[in-house]
Amino acid sequence: QGEEIGMTNIKFDNISDYRDVEILNFYKKAINEGISEDEILNGIHAHGRDNSRTPMQWDDSDNAGFSGGTPWISVNPNHVEINVEKELSDKSSIFHYYRKMIKIKKQSPVLIYGKFIPLKQKNKFIFSYIRSLGRMRILVVLNFNNDISRFTLSKKIRYGEINFIIGNYDNNADQIDVVDLLPYEARVMELI
Repeated sequence: QGEEIGMTNIKFDNISDYRDVEILNFYKKAINEGISEDEILNGIHAHGRDNSRTPMQWDDSDNAGFSGGTPWISVNPNHVEINVEKELSDKSSIFHYYRKMIKIKKQSPVLIYGKFIPLKQKNKFIFSYIRSLGRMRILVVLNFNNDISRFTLSKKIRYGEINFIIGNYDNNADQIDVVDLLPYEARVMELI
């Protein structure tokens, strides 16, 4: 579906580029109500389904290698930079990161069957939780901000060591009590 290679939503500049009947009906109704086209398109960019329905980006060729014909909806112009061919050739790509995460999950009973324990954070951009199964505990910390965000581990969470499992930055974290996470940083760690 594209997220495994980092495909992004598209922002069409013209309503004629959209195909979703719901979007087209919404547009007509909003125009009749006197809402400006810019305001309508901003709403469609934020909530429209067609934004994520562009053809799969296989390579940097015409139509992203999706079809020799004309696709039902335009290809995202960023297919030149974001496509399967490039992702497969780059060992540090989003695609290969997904593969590592899937392998880790399949090999880890705590991530499959463990109890989900959400951790409260004062920072609204941080989502964190523990998966717990028997004596095994995995801490997952995610920063959903395009800026640095501070994560603070509750003092109630006891651990002896941290075993860094995977992250999307090259920083094998050895402490987690208070951490400034980089933009969109993700860390998965075993608490021992």
